Amino acid sequence: MVPLDSRSRPGPWRARLAAKLLPDLLARNDCRLLLTETPPFSANLPTVFTVHDLAAWDVPGLCSLKRKWWRRLTVPTALRKAAAVLTVSDFSAQRLNHHFPDIRVTVASNGANHLPLLDRKTPADRFVLLVGPDDNFRNWPLVIAAIEDLRSTDEFHDLKLVLVGRSDIGQLPPWANNQTVDDHDLAILYSTATALVCESKYEGFDLPLAEALHAACPVVASDLDVHRQIAGQAAVYFTSGNPDELGAAIRTLTMNPPAAAQLNHHLDSFSSDSHAKIVDLVL
Repeated sequence: MVPLDSRSRPGPWRARLAAKLLPDLLARNDCRLLLTETPPFSANLPTVFTVHDLAAWDVPGLCSLKRKWWRRLTVPTALRKAAAVLTVSDFSAQRLNHHFPDIRVTVASNGANHLPLLDRKTPADRFVLLVGPDDNFRNWPLVIAAIEDLRSTDEFHDLKLVLVGRSDIGQLPPWANNQTVDDHDLAILYSTATALVCESKYEGFDLPLAEALHAACPVVASDLDVHRQIAGQAAVYFTSGNPDELGAAIRTLTMNPPAAAQLNHHLDSFSSDSHAKIVDLVL
């Protein structure tokens, strides 16, 4: 891994700068192969291209105009030029095959066992956990509204909300707080949360869901194909955008929490070792 001195945003400017810097950098480091998630590619160098999702095609309304334009402009060419294509889930592979049927894809699911594995503990305060940035793909305000409705009942009057990720939501209720954490603190949150809520409208994989299951943290997830591929029967599902269903799912999970073995017994395929072996074979 070689650091490339370019701004991370916006994507098009990063790519234009990278295109100028890459040839010299690759030559100086005697690179034989490029593994990348972002075009451009270096001429005459075999490239393995990783695609995380097809949001720009599947749910264009959730993408910014710049992101949709940039992905649709660059990804088709990158797929054709790549020596091999990787993706992170069976769902994303299916969507790739749907939009680009002539492209051969290898699935290397993200590893979810990189966090410290801690024993489950009962915290002093019950709380629901939300992990990921507040963007068009996730609905933080709806989760807040669902928790607020639950708190209006005697049974859940003490339930709190912990949000981990970038947010522009503004003022939060006094029973909710937005945290910035490292891996160890995130592992503690998974080991003590009443449940992780995955309120996503679209995902290519959803790493927090797999991380939570690995940590034996109960999960409430929107009813997406990729969520069911990852969690199977280990999660309680609800319709994305429906606060009543979300509240009912949290209530169900609280009244009948799954056993730890039920949550993480099927996650061997979501290990860093499994991911690395597949990537190694492709390289």
